[in-house]
Amino acid sequence: MVMAWLIKTTNNQMIPAYYIMAACLIGVLTMFFVKDTTGKALRGSAPAVEEKHEIAEILEDPHEALWWKEEKTNMEEKAADLENEN
Repeated sequence: MVMAWLIKTTNNQMIPAYYIMAACLIGVLTMFFVKDTTGKALRGSAPAVEEKHEIAEILEDPHEALWWKEEKTNMEEKAADLENEN
């Protein structure tokens, strides 16, 4: 329905091709700018492991297993800076 509307609105039969090219471009750009979290635990869930020996490492220091630790630290620092400015 969107394609039919675009064709009617623009009077251009090539609009579906342009639409698909734009969607592909968005997908390719997303591949380059989104952080890869393959095999890592989601925020709020327990850390994921691939092999049994990794369990012992996580139990020794569970906070180290959280991949978003650095990101969280940066967010806390920015929040502290904003509080200090006020």
